[in-house]
Amino acid sequence: MCIALLSACGCGKKIEQIGGVSGKTEVAGAPLPAGTQITFYKTESDINSFSVRVDQNGNYQYKPAVGVPVALGKYKVTLTPPQAPVIEQNGMSIPDPNWKEVKPSFEEKYQKKETTPLEVSLTNEPTVFDIQISDSATK
Repeated sequence: MCIALLSACGCGKKIEQIGGVSGKTEVAGAPLPAGTQITFYKTESDINSFSVRVDQNGNYQYKPAVGVPVALGKYKVTLTPPQAPVIEQNGMSIPDPNWKEVKPSFEEKYQKKETTPLEVSLTNEPTVFDIQISDSATK
């Protein structure tokens, strides 16, 4: 009887998994700095959002772990500048005092879900989504 109830309410329904997403990043001809965070927000809800960091060559790649459901559909994409690494000092976790802040090379609109123009549809096949921004915040 419990099984019938679960299938009737859709609770046991399997979410179709995205096939992953990867790409290159570029702002005004230069790759985004290593550590820049790229966040994908499902447009219908904040459930199923995920983040990935840009590597030293301006590339990124995300493949969901087995058993972690990330639903198919449209996603808004935001960019967050790299944050200071955390170090241990005198038994405390603190931001690295030697870290030099990286100013965003992109406009603030790319940092908010409500204003970013970046959007991608993710399917069950691997998706290539290159992020190329022609304008920069340093103009």
